[in-house]
Amino acid sequence: MHSVGILANCYCHLGRVDFGFSLLAKILKLGYPLDSVIFNTLINGYVHCDKLPQAAHLLNKIVKLGFQPDLIMYNTIVKGLCRIGDNASALAFLKKMQFGCHFKPDIVIYNTIIDSLCKDRLLQEALDLFSSTKSEGIKPNVVTYTSLVRGLYNSGCGDDSSAYAD
Repeated sequence: MHSVGILANCYCHLGRVDFGFSLLAKILKLGYPLDSVIFNTLINGYVHCDKLPQAAHLLNKIVKLGFQPDLIMYNTIVKGLCRIGDNASALAFLKKMQFGCHFKPDIVIYNTIIDSLCKDRLLQEALDLFSSTKSEGIKPNVVTYTSLVRGLYNSGCGDDSSAYAD
């Protein structure tokens, strides 16, 4: 199963998600149990190939089959939304996760959105989200601060970046 997962990941990174699905079919044919790893790999493959609608469709099908999405699947969708510059949908997805999931978003999801907001020069939104991480009890890390410092410098507020260095 590990080898098949690695092979599916390689195919997805080569832009051949269809080959990844053929490996999923092979897994089913051989009677191996399905797990979230293969689904995460395929969703990430779609995101990697800028096919976010297909990734979202696959996520919906997975849910309909009775599989519970995990934090990695949600993070992959958020990464895809940020990758295409749809920060509003990423923030909406985050809000949906905060109130509608059996688990809370982690620092990786917050960092993904904060970094995207900073790259799109939406600094105030990034700073607001940064503040909410702390109020949610999530400890920012070096990735969080690096994104904010870069965002501040790119917005011409480089002098203010020392406030976030602590």
